[in-house]
Amino acid sequence: MGTAIDHVDGITGNDLLQTVGGYLEKVVKIGDVISEVHPYAKLAWQVLTSGYKVLKAQADRDQQVKKLWLEVADALDFLKQVNPVSQIQTFSTPVLLAMMKQVYECCLFLQKYGDQAYPGKC
Repeated sequence: MGTAIDHVDGITGNDLLQTVGGYLEKVVKIGDVISEVHPYAKLAWQVLTSGYKVLKAQADRDQQVKKLWLEVADALDFLKQVNPVSQIQTFSTPVLLAMMKQVYECCLFLQKYGDQAYPGKC
């Protein structure tokens, strides 16, 4: 069950956000060029667009973290499919150890990222 914004005429919230974000990106690029006319115009434009640029940067980081999490899940899914006794003995142990080390490091990074993203959580 989604929210009202998640289902407006079959358009999901993410689709709507991407569409609006695409338009805003074009407007910001045009504004960046126009604001070069005068130093005060440039300063005013930077102030007006700073919030958008911060939110866009955060959304881009969140998307990259989501991709990293999916990669970790794929690696763990691969290990889940391996028969623990018969196939791990034939599987190269150094490769398995390196893979598990990388998964561990990714999980530590994701945990730290989550802690920084939500500093006030209990």
